[in-house]
Amino acid sequence: MVTQFPHDNKANDTMQNNVTIGDKMEKLETIFVDEIPEKCEEGKLYISEKFGISIHLCPCGCGHKSVLNFKPEWSNGWDMTKNGDIVTFRPSVGNFGMPCKSHYFITENRIEWC
Repeated sequence: MVTQFPHDNKANDTMQNNVTIGDKMEKLETIFVDEIPEKCEEGKLYISEKFGISIHLCPCGCGHKSVLNFKPEWSNGWDMTKNGDIVTFRPSVGNFGMPCKSHYFITENRIEWC
């Protein structure tokens, strides 16, 4: 069973370690965890390989949480490839149910906006 997380609506914070263009983030820092934390930090991509789930705050800066279930734990989930702490998810992430409607790829921890 996947834990559902409420959306966090928060103001944009100043980023210190991640690259941003305007309010949109261009890179995520990968954090491997056993369990997904309830509170997420901007610019962090939390990954639980144990449960096959990843979560990050939308890189547009709106503060909503994006949850990605990935294979093989989830047959209809995203494909995740990794090289150390560098990850790629396919297909794209479409936050079409959120007010921001953000659409992007995560490729080698970089955000590629569509």
